[in-house]
Amino acid sequence: MTDLSNILSECGDTIFRVKFRKQLDPHIVHDKLKEFEFKDINKAETLKKMSKDLIEGETCEIVGHLIQSDNNFGRSMVIDLNAPVYNNIRSVDHRSIDFIIFKNVKYSLGKKAAGTDSDQLPIKHDFTKPRWNQSKL
Repeated sequence: MTDLSNILSECGDTIFRVKFRKQLDPHIVHDKLKEFEFKDINKAETLKKMSKDLIEGETCEIVGHLIQSDNNFGRSMVIDLNAPVYNNIRSVDHRSIDFIIFKNVKYSLGKKAAGTDSDQLPIKHDFTKPRWNQSKL
């Protein structure tokens, strides 16, 4: 997580993509609890799904650029390029980042995305190796 927050703080004005989990809002928790019926609580899989939804929060993916990074508080201010202009400033929590795509390299928490080859998607960029396969040039 520290490496991901350092990468995010180095982004500057470069466009990047970040996926993270939003902070839980009491209204969202209340609405999710309303969705479940009392008879479904006895089912283990329903209870597991409900608890996971309530603990983790909703995932969000932002394409944007960095305004300000504050490592003391663990948050960064980002301009979301897909949001309307009048409401496009978002806050990204460093503790809940799943991955960052920065300069065409995807950095994640130590696990690869599902369905990808090891040659296609590095977890961390190795600066000792070239970024492209020279035999294909």
